[in-house]
Amino acid sequence: MKNKKIMQIGISLSLVGMLGVNGTLPVLAAEVKDGDSAIISEVQEEASEDVQEPEMKNEETQPTEEGQQQVTEETDSNVEEQGEDKTPVEEKQTAEQSVEQQESPAETEIEKQESKKSQDGFEINSDGALVNYTGSATRVVVPSNVKRIGASAFSANNNIKEVVLPDGVTSIGNFAFYQCSNLEEVVLPDSMTKLGEYTFYGCTSLRKVNLSEGITEIPNEAFGKCHQLTDFTIPNSVKIIGAMAFSSCSELNVTIPDGVEAIGRYAFSNCGKLKEITIPASFKVIEEGAFHGTGVETVILPENIKEVGASAFGSCKNLKRIEFQSGVKSLGEAAINNNPNLQRVVFKGDAPSLGKYMFLGTNKDFVIEVPRKAKGYDQEPWTNYKIVYTEDVKLPEAVTNLKSVSAGKQKVKLTWDASEGAEGYLIYAQKNGKYGYVGMTTKGTTFTDTKALDTDYNYYWVFPYVTDTNTGKMLPGKCTKYVWAKGVIPAVQNLKASSVKGGVKLTWTEQKDAEGYLVYGQRAGGKYGYVGMTTKGTTFTDAKASKTAYNYYWVFPYHKDGQGNMIVGGTPKYTYGRAL
Repeated sequence: MKNKKIMQIGISLSLVGMLGVNGTLPVLAAEVKDGDSAIISEVQEEASEDVQEPEMKNEETQPTEEGQQQVTEETDSNVEEQGEDKTPVEEKQTAEQSVEQQESPAETEIEKQESKKSQDGFEINSDGALVNYTGSATRVVVPSNVKRIGASAFSANNNIKEVVLPDGVTSIGNFAFYQCSNLEEVVLPDSMTKLGEYTFYGCTSLRKVNLSEGITEIPNEAFGKCHQLTDFTIPNSVKIIGAMAFSSCSELNVTIPDGVEAIGRYAFSNCGKLKEITIPASFKVIEEGAFHGTGVETVILPENIKEVGASAFGSCKNLKRIEFQSGVKSLGEAAINNNPNLQRVVFKGDAPSLGKYMFLGTNKDFVIEVPRKAKGYDQEPWTNYKIVYTEDVKLPEAVTNLKSVSAGKQKVKLTWDASEGAEGYLIYAQKNGKYGYVGMTTKGTTFTDTKALDTDYNYYWVFPYVTDTNTGKMLPGKCTKYVWAKGVIPAVQNLKASSVKGGVKLTWTEQKDAEGYLVYGQRAGGKYGYVGMTTKGTTFTDAKASKTAYNYYWVFPYHKDGQGNMIVGGTPKYTYGRAL
C-alpha cells in the first residue's frame, strides 16, 4: 500500500487481532484482511458524505494516526463492545463478502515476493500480474507481458495522467487506480472482461475511459467521485451496474443499454448532467437512490416496474414530469422528494402505497394525474394532493390514402382521407436526416409544407389527434405510412407539339413559381439531350427539327435557389411532331 495512513491503520488492527482476548496468538483465519478492510472503511466513510439517505445515521469512526496507540491498547471489553454493532449473521455476511471481493494480505504478499521489479517501476509476478507500480511517469504504457492489473497497483499515484494497457489484459483488481487524482485518460484493450470494485474511485480528473464489449459488470463504486468523467459509453454487453458505480460523476451523461438487468443503490446519484434516462423494459425494481440528484427532466417508467425504492428520484432539481404504469405497487420513503420544478406525476393504474416524506419540497402547484376508474386515490394520503382524473379517451385511427406531390418552389402538398373522430392532424417530417414537427391543421385533410427541401427528398408522417379534456393535451393516434417528395415546380401540363414551317412548335400551361423552362428532346436519328430554354412565356420552337421523321420533346420548369443554381421541376409526359 502506498498510503501511509492506510498502512498504519492496517498494522494496528492486525496487532489487535493477533493478540486476541487473552494476549495469546490465535490461529489466523484465511478471511482476515486487515489492510484491505482499512481501505474499504475509509472509502465507505468518504462515500457517506456524498449521499444522505433519509433518516439514516452512520456513527462509525475510523482510527486516526494520533489514535493508533490507543487502538492497540484496547481492553477485552472494548473489543467486545465494538462487536455489538453487528449481529452474528451480519458478521458472517461481511466476512463472506470480504473473501469474495478482496485479495487477502497473504495473497498480495505472495504476489509481491514472486514479482520482478523493472527499471521503469513495474513489479510483475510470474503469472503476468502487475502487482505494483512505483514509477513517476505521467504517461504510463504497461508492458506487453502483463495479463492483469493487481489490487491497488497504481493506488494514490498522483503523478500519472494517462495509462495505456496492452492487448491481452483481461482484468483490473480492486482499488487499482484508487484516488489517482491527476489521472485523465485510461486506454483499455478489447480483451478486458472484468473490473474490480473502486477501480477508479476518486480519480477526480478522469475524463475518458473506453470499456470494451466484453465487460458484463460495472461493479460497486468503480467510477465513484470521477467528477470530470464525460467521454464514456456503457457497453451493450453490461448486465449489472453496481451500487454507487457512478456516484458523484457530476459531468456524466450516458445512455443505459437495453441489456442492463440490474442497477444498484445510488448507482447514478448526484450525476447532475444526466438529463435523460431510459429504464430497460425488463426491470421490476428501481433501487434506493438509483437516480437521486440527477439532472433528469422527464421520466417514463416501463410497465414491469413494481417497486420504486427510497430516494430513487429525490433531489432531481430539473424533474418536471414522471409517469408510472399500471404495474407499480409501492413507492419507498422520499422516492419523489425535494423536486422544486415538478409539475405532473402520472399514475396509469390504482393507487400504490406511499412511503414517508413523499412530495416534500415539491412545487406547490404540481398535480397528480390518474385514470377516472382507478381505485384508492380518494383516501389518505392521496387526498392531501391535487388529483386530476382523466377520462378514457379513444384515439383516432391512422389516416389512409396519404399522398404527397411537389407543389412549387420549396413546397410539398400532402393529402389524405379523414380519420373518424380526429379533431385535427399533426404533421412531422424528416429533412436532411432530422425528424421533427412541421405543422398542423384543424381544417380539412390537406397541408402544404412551404419550407420543403428542393434538392433532396422530404419524408412526411401525418398523425390524427384528439384533446384530453382534463389536461388539454393533444393525444395523437397512429401513423402507419409515410410519403416523400421534393419541394420543386410540378411538371408542366397540356404539353403539345405542332408542325410549323421550318420547325416544331411546343406549347404548355404556365406553372406557378417557374422562373423558366428547359426543353429536352430526341430528334430523328439523334440522341436525347438539351434542345433549348425560355424564360419568356410558355412556347418554344425547335428550328432544327426533322421534316422526315418524328422528334420527341420534354419540357421541365425550373426555379433558382439562393445561390443561383437551377432546380429542375417535375418530369412531364412527352410530345412529338415533325417540321413542315
